[in-house]
Amino acid sequence: METNKKNEVRKFLLIGILVMLILPLISAIGVGSIYTGSESPLKLIPGEEKIVLLELQNWDSKEDITLEGQILKGMDIAYLKDSKTEVSYQQKVNTEMVVKAPENAKVGDIYNIEYIFRQVPPEQKGGTLTFSQSLIRNFDVVIVSEAVPEPGVPAPLPKGISTTTIIILIIGIIVVIAIILLLIKKKK
Repeated sequence: METNKKNEVRKFLLIGILVMLILPLISAIGVGSIYTGSESPLKLIPGEEKIVLLELQNWDSKEDITLEGQILKGMDIAYLKDSKTEVSYQQKVNTEMVVKAPENAKVGDIYNIEYIFRQVPPEQKGGTLTFSQSLIRNFDVVIVSEAVPEPGVPAPLPKGISTTTIIILIIGIIVVIAIILLLIKKKK
């Protein structure tokens, strides 16, 4: 019976060590825009072209990261000016997407643009494992009869709790539960 308890403790310690080794490899990125989904569409008249600012953020990786963008849907009316952008730790960097409504678009037509930003993994040395993130966003382009004034500066993403903090909390809860279970078994 004593051997089983030692094996369980070893398993929990091994899991804890593995988690601590993986945590530094996880980071959180952000992509923000004033245009989101169908709730906050971009309004254009037929043939009109606008530049949409996208705000890229790096909240957790203490090193500079490179984010690579790509249009997934709506490539016929939109493109990114720069496909790759460097983002420093706790910095916000704007990149631009150009959107042009088709000349033959009719008032009321709705187009959807879907785009992704992926973290480009750094060059690997000695077989190191790294995790890279990606975020997919979209917004509608609604064709209107008259030009709409350009809205203000893009709103920043909420700061809230980072992905790393959430992972640490979950791991902490699991470790506390495991210790409680071991203590209960030991009393029996």
